[in-house]
Amino acid sequence: MSRCGFRFRFSLCLALFMVNGAAYAQTPAPMVNPKIDQQPGPFSYYSQSVDEIGVMDAPMATEITPSGSLYTGYGELLFLLGPEMTPIHPRIRTLEKGYLPILHFSQQQYGIDYQFTFFAAKLDDGTIVNFARVLEKNTNNQPTRAVLTAATRYQNDTVNGTGMGEHEFARPVDDGKPGDYRQPGVKFDPNWVYSFSQNAFLRSGKVFYLFPDPPDQKMLTEKQYYNIQIDNSPRKLDVFPTSLVGLVSYNSILAPGAERTITLLMPLVPVEEGAQTTTILKASYTGEINATIDQWENVLHAGMEIETPEAKVNDTFNASLVYDLLARDHIGENYIQTVNKLQYHAFWLRDASDIVNMYDLTGYPKYASQDLDFFARFQQPDGQFLSQPGQYDAQGEVLWVYGQHYLMTHDLAFAQRVFPSVERAVDWLEKARAADPLHLIPPSFVRDNEYANGHITGYNLLALGGLKDAAILADAVGQPEKAAQYRADYQAYRADFLKALDRCTKLDGGYIPPSLDGDCGGQDWGNLLGTYPEHIFAPDDPLITATLAHVQSKYREGLTTYGTLRYLHDYLIMKNTLTEIERDEQQQPLKDLYAMLVHTSSTQEGFEFAIRVWGNRDFADNLPPHGWFAAEYRIVLRDMMVRIDEGQVHLLSVMSPAWMGAGKSIRVERAPTEYGNVGFTLTQPDDDSARIALDMQWRQQPKAIWLHLPWFANVSSVWVDGKPVAQTNGMVRIPTDAREVRIAWTRPADTPEWSYDQAVAQYKQEYRRHWETHMHGPAAQ
Repeated sequence: MSRCGFRFRFSLCLALFMVNGAAYAQTPAPMVNPKIDQQPGPFSYYSQSVDEIGVMDAPMATEITPSGSLYTGYGELLFLLGPEMTPIHPRIRTLEKGYLPILHFSQQQYGIDYQFTFFAAKLDDGTIVNFARVLEKNTNNQPTRAVLTAATRYQNDTVNGTGMGEHEFARPVDDGKPGDYRQPGVKFDPNWVYSFSQNAFLRSGKVFYLFPDPPDQKMLTEKQYYNIQIDNSPRKLDVFPTSLVGLVSYNSILAPGAERTITLLMPLVPVEEGAQTTTILKASYTGEINATIDQWENVLHAGMEIETPEAKVNDTFNASLVYDLLARDHIGENYIQTVNKLQYHAFWLRDASDIVNMYDLTGYPKYASQDLDFFARFQQPDGQFLSQPGQYDAQGEVLWVYGQHYLMTHDLAFAQRVFPSVERAVDWLEKARAADPLHLIPPSFVRDNEYANGHITGYNLLALGGLKDAAILADAVGQPEKAAQYRADYQAYRADFLKALDRCTKLDGGYIPPSLDGDCGGQDWGNLLGTYPEHIFAPDDPLITATLAHVQSKYREGLTTYGTLRYLHDYLIMKNTLTEIERDEQQQPLKDLYAMLVHTSSTQEGFEFAIRVWGNRDFADNLPPHGWFAAEYRIVLRDMMVRIDEGQVHLLSVMSPAWMGAGKSIRVERAPTEYGNVGFTLTQPDDDSARIALDMQWRQQPKAIWLHLPWFANVSSVWVDGKPVAQTNGMVRIPTDAREVRIAWTRPADTPEWSYDQAVAQYKQEYRRHWETHMHGPAAQ
C-alpha cells in the first residue's frame, strides 16, 4: 500500500499489521450480513460508504460520510428524518450519469421518499459552496407528514481511541509545507457562540450553512426541556463535539403524490454574513448543477474516450479521471497531485508519477505538465528525489515519468528544462551505487509497501527503468554522449542487479522477491515491476512467469493480498494485470478487471487496504476514493484497448465475452501514443461478424499494428480494406494506413459467461457461503 495512515492517527499501524498480523489473522474475520446486498440499486462492495464532492484544483473538498453527512475541516452538516428525527445511513449512492461528482441517494420513511442530491460549485466570486437538495415525495395513498431536519456537529463518535470521528479524516492539519498532509479547518472550541439569522446558522459569527427555503422551526440544540418557547438567542452552549446544534426542521403534511423541494447551502469554509452570503443565496441551484455537468463533460470529452457494452467498465474509467482531478490542489503557482482530499490529502512522488503518466496516456498532457512542475522541489541538493524519508522508489519513478512525458508530448522545451535535474539524479544514482557493496540503490528499512529491511527490489527495477528514460531525454536534448553513458550505466547496473537477484531466486524457487538481502523477504510490491512499465525483463522471461504464478497463488476474492494473506489490496493487482497484457494474455487480465470492479463502490471508488478477506467490507479510516487505484484502472483499460510495445501498436489486447454479440459496440477515441492518436469503433451487425472502422492520426509511423482477436471466438476470416489477412498467434497485422477491418467469427457454445454482472453474482454467492460458515460452522456447508 502507498501508506497506512499518518503519524497523528496511528503511526504504528503498519508495524502492528506486519508484526502482529499473523496472530490477529487467526481470529475469524468480522463479517457483515449479506442481506446488505439485497438493498435496491447498483451493487456496492463496501459495507460503509464514503464519497467525496468538490471542485477541481480547490485546496480542500467535502466528505460524504456513511451517515450521509457533509463533513469538512470545519464541521459536519447532517440530516434526520421523520418526527422521531431518525438518523440516515445511505449505503447505496450513485453519481450523476454514473461518473460525475454529483451524488444521489434516497431514503424512505413512512411512505415518504426523500431523494438527496449533493454537489459542490465555485461561484463567480470564488466561493466554493456545497449544494444539498432534498426532494420529498409522498408515495402513500393518504396525506402523510414529511419531516426533514438538518443539524450540525463538529464530528461523529470516535471508536478507535484516536479522538477522531469514525470514517472521518483528521483535521485541522497544516504545517505550511506544500505536499505534506493538509486539511484546513478549526479545532473544536467549547467557547463557540451559536446563533441564527434569518437564513443562516452561525458559529461565532461565521455562517456554517444557509437555508434559502424558510424552515418551519429553528433550534440551537436538539432538545430544550421545559421551555414553552424555544430559546434561540445567541449564546455559548455546553456541548460535546458530537452534540447536534443549529437544527432547522421542515415539517408539513403532503397530499398523496405531492412533492416538496428543500435546498441547503454549505460554504466549504464558513464565511462572514454579508455580501458573500448574499451571493450564495442568489446562486441558482439549476444553473450551478448544469454548469457543473457541462464543465466535467467538457473535460472528459477532451481526452481519450472508451465505451464498451458494460456501463460499469465505462463509468469507472470516467469517474477515475474525475477523482484524480478532484485530488489536485492549486496553491499559489503549484499544482499538487494528491491521492484524495480526505485521508490521503498529501503528495507522494510515486503515486503522483503514475497519476501523471495516466494523464499522458489518456489524453491530458496539460494536467501532466502542470503536476510535473511540482516534482523538482523534492530533489535534494545531492540529486536524490525524495518525498518520504528512506523510500528510494522516487529516483526511478521521476526519471521514468519525465521520459515518458517527453515521448508522449514531444515537448522539447520540457526535456530541456528538466534535463539538468535528470543529470543530477543520475549522478546521485551512480555515486550511491558506487558506495554500495552490491552496487545497488542503498538499503533502507521500508515501513510501507514492501515493509522490508535491506536492498529493495522494486527500487532497483524502477531505477533501471529510469536510466532508460534518462537516455531518451539525453538524445532529445542533443547529448548523444550522455545517452550512451546512461545506456552503458544501465547495462552495468542490470548486471549487478542480476547477481543479487540470482542468489535470491535460488532460495525462493525462481521468483523475483521483494528484497535482496537475507531471506529476500517482504511484501510483494515493486518486485512486480520487472516487465511493466519498462522491460527490464522480457515479458516471457521465466522469472516473470514464476513471479506472476507466485503472487497469483496468494490472491483472495480475485485480488492481491497484503501482509498476512488476510488483507485485500485493491490496486496492487494492477501491476500484474499490466504485465499480463504485455505478455499477450487475455483471460487473466479480464478476470483481474472484473475482480477490481467487484471491489468498488456504487460510485466507482477503489480502496487501498485494511479490509479482511471475506470480512466485513469496511475500510475503517482508510478512506476512498484512492487516486492510485483510479489512475491504474484507467491505464489498465487503456492498455486493453490501445498500447505500445517496442514501437508496435496493439489494438484490443483484451476483450470480454460480454462485449460480443449483435448490436454491441466498442468505441475508442483520441487514444494518445508516442506515434499519434488512435481511434476505432467496433460494431457487430449480427452474432457472426464485426466491422472495425479505424481512425489513425500518425505523426510518426509505428513499426507495426497488431489487432488481437478474442480468445473465446472462432475467427474464420479477417479482411483489411477488402483484402484477406492471415492470423498469427491470435493476432493479425494490419497496415498503418488501414481504414477498415471486417471479421467473420462465431462464439462457441461453451464460452464462459464472463461479465461484471456475473462476477458480482458469483461474489454474492461466495460471500453468503462464507457467512453461513462464519455463523454456523463448517457443517453449514
